[in-house]
Amino acid sequence: MKFLYKVKIQSTSFTIPLKQEKGILIIVIGIGGSVDETELLQIAVGKKHNVMKVSRFDELSSKLKDVLKILCASRTSVKTE
Repeated sequence: MKFLYKVKIQSTSFTIPLKQEKGILIIVIGIGGSVDETELLQIAVGKKHNVMKVSRFDELSSKLKDVLKILCASRTSVKTE
């Protein structure tokens, strides 16, 4: 069974500034060969180091270490309330 999800930039463009103000870290992972890298970068608010790609869902676990590095590096810069 295949699941295809596509996020439309139009629907996320209004929520991203609010998330930035709240100090929410956005990590974007594109899955599949036809992922639009420009779109991923827009969702990640222009932060290339927060964008990753994998070919298939079963490859997601290979990115866990990269996600943890981003989370740990951002711990000091993310606001807490």
